[in-house]
Amino acid sequence: MAIIIEGRSKCKICGMTMSSKEDLIAFPRFTINEKDPLYFFYDRVFHKECFLNHSQKKNLIEKLIRDGYFDEYKNILDRLENEIK
Repeated sequence: MAIIIEGRSKCKICGMTMSSKEDLIAFPRFTINEKDPLYFFYDRVFHKECFLNHSQKKNLIEKLIRDGYFDEYKNILDRLENEIK
């Protein structure tokens, strides 16, 4: 499970320090293939807005839903699809 250390952990997308008071999104350990382009998200926490602006967001959410994480990530996929329309 991805964790943050208050005031020390940094978002790997923007490089800014994260706080539990911010809107964050965490991802599980979903692949062991370090060459997978989605491995960047493996067991990490990000600012939610940083993730929503990332080019791989839709691919990752679709993979997590296919892999059985439907309930946790379905609302994010719905939001992404609404933004595209």
